[in-house]
Amino acid sequence: NGEVERSFELDESMHLAKFQIGADRRTFVGQAGPTYGRWEISTGGVIEDWTVPEQPYGEQMRSYGRYSFGGLVLGGSRLYRFDQTHPAKRLPDESIDWGQFDLLLEDWTTQRVTNRLPIPYPDHFTVADVVDDRTLAVVTSDDWHTRASKRLDPGSTYLLIWDVATGWERLRVTRRRPDYFAAFSVAAITPDVRLAATGSQRTQIEIWNGFTGELIQKFNAPID
Repeated sequence: NGEVERSFELDESMHLAKFQIGADRRTFVGQAGPTYGRWEISTGGVIEDWTVPEQPYGEQMRSYGRYSFGGLVLGGSRLYRFDQTHPAKRLPDESIDWGQFDLLLEDWTTQRVTNRLPIPYPDHFTVADVVDDRTLAVVTSDDWHTRASKRLDPGSTYLLIWDVATGWERLRVTRRRPDYFAAFSVAAITPDVRLAATGSQRTQIEIWNGFTGELIQKFNAPID
């Protein structure tokens, strides 16, 4: 009937960003200005919150700038961001070392990094909607722009699924990326992790076996 069921109080000058429903479907997490919070849906109450310290100018506060990037995963229990452990460089034989990137997961309630997950490169990076607070699925691709500008091999696109509690990479699907739109652009995964889905080429949907990585079905959606 369009009636408001419950209101959740925020500072009037703030908007809710980095929103994600909890894995239990009873809470949600969001960022309002410098504050991260978890709200209980049934009561509207704040269960836990943490505010980024005030950031005066100075080298000692630089580390808090990391909260301006990334987003929420695993039902809002973690923040994610990228860490480039070493940059790309040209090797003596004229080949290119594309460097190393890690996907960092941080418990925002304790500001502690809980996982460092290696990824090929954070291009076209997208996180699948929450399934639970243990399984993380993403799609990502190799660097397209640098490779294209240098007329190099365009690289590959990837579907990655992890068991976050152990850091085990449950599944990696690697596919050649012959053109820009061939990259995986969106991902989804079933609650039992038996099936994963990716989108590419604007309208193409692929269904994958979540255990073996076998392509089960492929079809086109009616719109982009």
